[in-house]
Amino acid sequence: MMGKIKINGKEFKFNEGETIYTVAKRNNIFIPVLCYHSQLRITGSCGICVVEVKINGKSELLNSCSEFAKEGMEVFTDSERVLEKRKDIIKSLILNHPVYCSLCDKNGICLLQDYTLLYGEKLEEYKYEREIKEYKIEPFIKFYPDLCIFCERCNRFWNEELNEGEIILIDKEKKDVRLLKDKDILKGFLNYLIDICPTGAFSENISQIYAKPWDLERIDTYCTFCSLFCEIRLYIKKKTKTRAYEGGRKFLPDRIFDIKYQNKGLIDSVICDNAKFGRDFISNDKILKRAKIEGKWKEIDMDEIVLNLKNKLKKYISEETGIILSLNMGNEEIDSLKDFFVNEKRVKNFLIVPGFFDTSFNLMKTNFKIEDIEDNTFILHTGYDFFNSHPVIGFEILRRLRKFKKVNLFSLSYEKGKIQREANDFLLIDNNTFKILKVLFKKLYKEFGVKKEIEEEFLNSFLFLRKIENLNEDNILKELNFEKGRFSKIVKSIINSKKLVVIYQDFIPFEIQKLCYSFKYIKFPVKILILRMWQNTEYFLNKKFPIIDIYEFKRKVENGMIKFVMIFNVNPFLFIKDEEFLKNIFEKCEIFVFDSFNGTHADLSNNVVPLKTFYEKEVKVMDNFCNIKEIKKVFESERIYLPEIISRLKEKESEEINFEEKVEIDLEIFSR
Repeated sequence: MMGKIKINGKEFKFNEGETIYTVAKRNNIFIPVLCYHSQLRITGSCGICVVEVKINGKSELLNSCSEFAKEGMEVFTDSERVLEKRKDIIKSLILNHPVYCSLCDKNGICLLQDYTLLYGEKLEEYKYEREIKEYKIEPFIKFYPDLCIFCERCNRFWNEELNEGEIILIDKEKKDVRLLKDKDILKGFLNYLIDICPTGAFSENISQIYAKPWDLERIDTYCTFCSLFCEIRLYIKKKTKTRAYEGGRKFLPDRIFDIKYQNKGLIDSVICDNAKFGRDFISNDKILKRAKIEGKWKEIDMDEIVLNLKNKLKKYISEETGIILSLNMGNEEIDSLKDFFVNEKRVKNFLIVPGFFDTSFNLMKTNFKIEDIEDNTFILHTGYDFFNSHPVIGFEILRRLRKFKKVNLFSLSYEKGKIQREANDFLLIDNNTFKILKVLFKKLYKEFGVKKEIEEEFLNSFLFLRKIENLNEDNILKELNFEKGRFSKIVKSIINSKKLVVIYQDFIPFEIQKLCYSFKYIKFPVKILILRMWQNTEYFLNKKFPIIDIYEFKRKVENGMIKFVMIFNVNPFLFIKDEEFLKNIFEKCEIFVFDSFNGTHADLSNNVVPLKTFYEKEVKVMDNFCNIKEIKKVFESERIYLPEIISRLKEKESEEINFEEKVEIDLEIFSR
């Protein structure tokens, strides 16, 4: 059903259920808003969107954000009554709001500031006597209750989108607001409190007052902090803004000032706190700026680095060479590693940190899409709380849980928190508790059988399938103190569901991963979501590198079979807990480190090559769902791009010619 209303003398069509504000905005007619947000519940609490409405001969002031358009309405957005009302509203807000705009991060991008200048008096006329309070929320953001205007956007976002209730307590009568300190605050989306607030009530711990929007240049790219590679807008100083260094030399900026969601609206396209607050990695004190050659730190010299590495590779045969790596690199870098070290040098000792993967890891791939969660879906989660480990995918799963009522979530988790609050059934686990997965697998295996088109290499890599018939369900449930009726209810829910979605992280014990992945081979619709530790794992798996686990690597080092170890993009001291293994590696082997950041591994190694970070190169990546994305170069850097080194290593050395010997031979021939 459609109708017509007049706004400022012009006639416009509206659809049933549309508000006056929606119709005006669609037709580019400006109406100010503070509490309103298109994706949040309408409260009409601020009143700044007031308009004058005439209908049936009566005229009254109404909030345009909450008043539905009706046939025959005549609306005035800037009448004398409207402007006077807005002026009163602004005055009421500013009287309880400290005017220290020049020191506020939102200066220049604050709605209250804009509307005060548009509808209110001069800012200097407002006085604020009280001391300004400040509260820290986690390490990243601050809350200034005196800057709050009671719009409740933060509470509505926290409740409606995150299902977490309120984050601040508001008493409008006393003009008082305070942080709910005793609340278990959900980590992962604190950055939204900053962006959703129309004033500076929430702001970063690190002030951004020296980086205003008009000084910044936007680059649309992808976040590189996890395997999801979310779309982001990255902001750096404009290239016209340079910084002077000693000697009059100038450099382009090398700092990311802000990161925001890329696409539609504030909530349509989400980013997590890792993306927002981890952006300063590029200016981290630990970033490598020099190379280390035979124990001496030097300026970066590609020729010297390549010559040194060539000598090492000549010294050791392929069986004596081991490679320890993370998958924090682009497709092109993975390709170059495979082409040179596997195809050409025949290296077969690849260890992925944290080190417990074997060759069956190459077969374990995600086949899940977020659309797979629909009505009558059962989700089996094992591992850590994915709302913490991968907040964005957790956010999307939460939306599906709230959209579809017939979705069951059973979580076997190492930690309490958001996952416990959202799960239909929850079990806090240790390694022993995983026995319940075996019993669950047995039940489904007995019910449906196993598919014939299975990868034999994968199924032969663990023993439990061969022993599944011998599992005593009653004894295991009794041992775990898990009620049989409760277990039967879970099994029944899975059997009666439309599909089973299995979610786990690839940094839980590897045998448990293989157990979780085995559900894929049951004759039942099963989708697998493996949340990755390293960014580009999916692409790496497609290349099928010769992977060995930490136990095999350790054995070869101890027996003197591996003598030369190259470490790529990881500090193993941060991820490998086996101290004896680390000690043996650095005492018995010659080490060559390729990394962007300093650490214990670089300190102990005689040779270190500083590599470019993600935003210092233009590379492609494959996300957790096997989509190819392209990361844009943001900064120039003297650090080295890995494929350039490998390309130089592949160059054949020209044969040296002894010219004196050549001349003698020629003369001898000539004399004959």
